Amino acid sequence: MNIIKGFPEKLKKRYQVTTLRQLVLILLTFSMAGFTLLAIKDFVQLFDKPDFGLKIVQFICINMPLYYIFLIIYALILGQMNFFRPFVNKSLGRLITPFKLLYSKIK
Repeated sequence: MNIIKGFPEKLKKRYQVTTLRQLVLILLTFSMAGFTLLAIKDFVQLFDKPDFGLKIVQFICINMPLYYIFLIIYALILGQMNFFRPFVNKSLGRLITPFKLLYSKIK
């Protein structure tokens, strides 16, 4: 039971927020973006019967950018852009870095 009691405090410290309300709105934003992507996943498929490799390509090229778009939209609606702007920039930077390195080696 002590684990559950301390969990919100650990999350508040990790996300650097001060109030429980901010924490709840941040978690709600993450969940709404994920559920929205899950709901439209079948409409966004590029291929009729994709094999595993095509599913990975589709996930990286379509689903991940859509997730971040939904994350920004819901963050705007719930007033949590101060948290999500740096979060999305950092996450997208991690996604783009391998491609930058690959491009620099090709040049």
